[in-house]
Amino acid sequence: HRLSCCWTEIGSTPFASFFFFFFFLSLIRFSFYLSLFVSERGWWFLRW
Repeated sequence: HRLSCCWTEIGSTPFASFFFFFFFLSLIRFSFYLSLFVSERGWWFLRW
């Protein structure tokens, strides 16, 4: 019960929104690098 109370307090703070924003940004960056790597490999395969 106390853990859920603390969790709701953490969820209401802007720290949770900042953490979510940082996680979303890192996810976008990772997907961008992954797509770049895949496209580079695709061009390498097309060249051969």
